[in-house]
Amino acid sequence: METSKIDHIKLQIWIDTGKSDESPSVMIKYLDRLEMVRAMISKYETPGFIAKVLMKIDGYTRNGAMSIISESINFFYCSNDIKKEAWRNIYAERLDNAALVCWADNDMEGYKKMIEAAMKARRLDQADKEDIPYDLLNQKTILYQLDPEKMGIKKVDRTLLAEFIDRLPLEEVQKNKLRSDGGIENVSWTEEDGTEQQS
Repeated sequence: METSKIDHIKLQIWIDTGKSDESPSVMIKYLDRLEMVRAMISKYETPGFIAKVLMKIDGYTRNGAMSIISESINFFYCSNDIKKEAWRNIYAERLDNAALVCWADNDMEGYKKMIEAAMKARRLDQADKEDIPYDLLNQKTILYQLDPEKMGIKKVDRTLLAEFIDRLPLEEVQKNKLRSDGGIENVSWTEEDGTEQQS
């Protein structure tokens, strides 16, 4: 069976959309072969044994057979290359099967142990990781800049500003506050409530 141009991603696209460069019969045979490999994996057959079977019935080279095994694992258990998630699911499935054997033998202690082990393999005994809130990741940092030249603004001549304040028709305490706000000098002034402020 010629499947060297097919992989689990192309197979998934064909299943989802019905579109493929290969004929439907070739895709179905490929899917059947992946399912056969998955069934052998679930029966605890080793990759070496499965590869020998594929080499005998389909004429694969050893590398080609191992590629089909990887494709089957990827298709049924995970996407992309074989990942820890895929292996966890494989071993958990084996533990599920072992639990059924224990159940059939009325071995409730063994059944319980297998179920607990399968849960741990799937990490069901661990709390789900909380996603970091989107707003927290996208908070903007606001920096206040008191130096106008760093913002591209020409610095005010303090002498001219002081002269301008002196000409204003205001009480002296109000002028002092303006001088302080303008960075002309450190002065004290009294607020309307009588509290003294220092700058």
